[in-house]
Amino acid sequence: MTDTELETGLYDFTDEQYFAAPGLSNSYLWKLISKTPAHAQVKTHSTDAMDLGSAVHLAVLQPNEGDALIVQGPKDRRGKKWTDAKAKADDAGQVLLTESDYNDCMTMRDHVWNNAAIASILTGNDVIYEKAAFFEHRGQQCKLKLDACVDNVLIDLKTSSDASARGFAQSVAKYGYHQQAASYGYGWNKATSGTGNHPFVFLVIEKYPPFACAIYELDVVSTREGWASYNAAIEKHIECTEQKFFPAYPAEKVLLQLPPYAFQHTNPRNIDLKGI
Repeated sequence: MTDTELETGLYDFTDEQYFAAPGLSNSYLWKLISKTPAHAQVKTHSTDAMDLGSAVHLAVLQPNEGDALIVQGPKDRRGKKWTDAKAKADDAGQVLLTESDYNDCMTMRDHVWNNAAIASILTGNDVIYEKAAFFEHRGQQCKLKLDACVDNVLIDLKTSSDASARGFAQSVAKYGYHQQAASYGYGWNKATSGTGNHPFVFLVIEKYPPFACAIYELDVVSTREGWASYNAAIEKHIECTEQKFFPAYPAEKVLLQLPPYAFQHTNPRNIDLKGI
């Protein structure tokens, strides 16, 4: 890929092509606004956990292709057996998983498709998988990569340690999924020339037994906060670009205080029950 801006629209890009393409992604903008501009400049490298996540996406959203492209490897990633199997899988364009990861991946797939409510969402007449979208916003080229669009519903698949409403709400706040939901809805609409309203839903699967799954759509106030965060991040990026400076933490001294729970001796929070 080059640094040349891409025309607004949808593209069939691999992950490698998408990451190399110019444009502000939500993950970059969230790191910039939730950590620091300096942290946002550090590229993320692939990990074993990310390989499993990619396999789960493929197995759940495109099970027929997953059967051919996801292969079971040795019990662990050590030794010549794994090295040889990895080289063979890479040459064939397949995803190699350890034996336990492969079993978990397929179990997660089955749990999703055995859920009638979720299966009905994933089964539609108008289905688009793994599309990259490029669009312009506030003078910046922006980009996103959507897991699936089924009957005009935008679907993002997440694996989580806790798929409960309370647990996943905490993940939304921590990882900026509200910013993602808002920006993806906007960006997809622009990339498809305003083809209509596209609800954005999260399909969440727990990574551990019993591999419970759930469907969530953010409420209006949460999505509004995500949109405000997205625009604040773009403003910060523009400011840093113009100044040619992407700062980390403040250079001056900052007065620091312990978190409330750490005050055990000088400000105890015990309740005096005497005389009650």
